[in-house]
Amino acid sequence: MPTQRPARRSVKRRKTGHQNCRNRRIKCDEQSPCGYCNRRGLECKKADFIVPERWGNTPEPTRAGEESQPATRGTAPSSQRQTTPEGDPHIPESTYEIFQHVFSVDNDHLPTSDLRSTITSDNILTEEKAGLLRFYQEGIGVWMDIFDHSHTYQNDIVRYSLSSPLLMHAVCALSANQMSLIQNKYLWGPVSSRFYGQSLSLLINELTKQSSRADGELLLAATILLGSYELLAQPGIDYQRHLYGAQTLIFSRNIGQQGTSLEKASFWIFARQDVALALVNERPTLVPPVKWPVPPESPPAAVEDAFGMRILWLLARVVEVKFGSPNGGVSNIQRERVESLVAEIDLAWAGLPSHVRGVPMKQSHSEDEGLTRVWFCVPSASAACLYYHMAKILTYEFLLEQTRLPSRQSDDMLRSIGHHARAIASICLFSDLADGALVVAVNPIFYAAKYIPSMALKTRLWGILDRIETRLGFYTRDRQTQLQLELKK
Repeated sequence: MPTQRPARRSVKRRKTGHQNCRNRRIKCDEQSPCGYCNRRGLECKKADFIVPERWGNTPEPTRAGEESQPATRGTAPSSQRQTTPEGDPHIPESTYEIFQHVFSVDNDHLPTSDLRSTITSDNILTEEKAGLLRFYQEGIGVWMDIFDHSHTYQNDIVRYSLSSPLLMHAVCALSANQMSLIQNKYLWGPVSSRFYGQSLSLLINELTKQSSRADGELLLAATILLGSYELLAQPGIDYQRHLYGAQTLIFSRNIGQQGTSLEKASFWIFARQDVALALVNERPTLVPPVKWPVPPESPPAAVEDAFGMRILWLLARVVEVKFGSPNGGVSNIQRERVESLVAEIDLAWAGLPSHVRGVPMKQSHSEDEGLTRVWFCVPSASAACLYYHMAKILTYEFLLEQTRLPSRQSDDMLRSIGHHARAIASICLFSDLADGALVVAVNPIFYAAKYIPSMALKTRLWGILDRIETRLGFYTRDRQTQLQLELKK
């Protein structure tokens, strides 16, 4: 007797912001009309966004951000989405749907008999997979290890993938997706969709059977890779969905207190994504900093990496205070908390060897509008310094916005913000940043350009954002659009 498939499930609508806010990927207050449209005199239309309530043979949903993404972005259309070779309609379309179902209270109804993967775990490495592994190892794998001198994701993940079909397909999906964005979307888009669909099938199996610690750490790594795929393919207002699976595993496995080296490497990649998207969406991180692993001390062999993780943790705390505080003023306790954060950031900076902060170079030409040429020994140092300068800008910005300060103190803070903005511009324009540091630079460039008065320098910084997307496939148009809106206020 053939296996009975689950009944057709309904879909439900979810509010995700009005259409103009979705198109610009900014927060919507869900009013009618919303605040953004009301301020600009725009017609305010509700967005039609449908997501599956449960798995099953449901109508094709509209994907988050699909309406607002131009065709050149490289996201495969629905007609190209892959299923298993048998065309099994029960494979969900994202890691969010998988984790939401597996970790929900009614996961006993998971149709595991129909979801068994049809992908064989043979030991044959095809030319296609080998090429994608190499491209990953020389590209995105390097980005992910920006604060990991052990090169866990660049080398260990590739080695583990040779014996893990889930990791293999996740790496290939991510690598092919990047190639579709920077090389040929028509050639590599279907390839990335195929590997992504197969990865989701394998992920379901692993989630329903995994038990050992070793299986769990590979599962987390695969989830990080697949979440990165989704962020490359569809950045936007539904960013929480792309981080949901990794967040769920991090909480369930108590990585803050215990965790293998691979799990901790995975966490810090997640943390960078969490902080970056929290800054874009102006809200606290999904995982509160208090639940993060303790940032490591600064061993001589990896002082840049340790500083990068510590300053990222401090930046997450700044983000939590800045975007988690109500408008209209803060209490003395909150202000003292921010001032204490400033002191912690300054202490971490003061304890660094001078070469980590960047080595000033002799100016061979003009002063470039007050900027200083600076050189870094390793890419992680430049990335960590970008976090440091942005954290200082955010703390001063918060104090200026939320507290009443004497005019002299306000002027001093504005001068300090200008100093840190020029420092970011100096690093980005004159330090020949590595690709991993360029990815980190997106948010710092946004805050630097806000406070640099020179339109010529703003234009050069916008050019870097455009180059990051064109060369690396890393989405930056949100920040370019937001920056233009800031300047029009």
